[in-house]
Amino acid sequence: MEHEWIILVELLCHWRNKVVHAKTSNAKLSKASIQHLKENAQIIYDCYHHFDVNEALSNYDTGKFTLKDVSTLITIVIKSIRAVDKVYVEQASSLPTNELVTYLSKDKQLIQFMKLADEHKKARKIKTWLEMHFAFLGESRIKEIITTF
Repeated sequence: MEHEWIILVELLCHWRNKVVHAKTSNAKLSKASIQHLKENAQIIYDCYHHFDVNEALSNYDTGKFTLKDVSTLITIVIKSIRAVDKVYVEQASSLPTNELVTYLSKDKQLIQFMKLADEHKKARKIKTWLEMHFAFLGESRIKEIITTF
């Protein structure tokens, strides 16, 4: 994930807080973050749909926001989430089954399913839960996890 993404996601969060909590919010970026954005302003402008860092920071300071500011920051949030998801999925998918089961066994909902006496109902509920929350693991890996429980 690009360092600018992290700062710009933080900026969007602060901006949201400034709008929602107008009278009480003191949210702002650190001097180091602002400096990083300004130093990379041209790169950001070129890579992110002509997003002008200086204009956005000025708009933020004055409490003004534009569709350009908000839509570009939302795009960066989406890219950031995808980057985090990619790492998460890769790590979860590469875990050995016993480590994955150990991790999953800490979930409160799954613990409730594990207590069910009816084995068929227990397997069905665990399978449905895994498909809902960990579909990226795939059907065969989900079956492997269920048999481990």
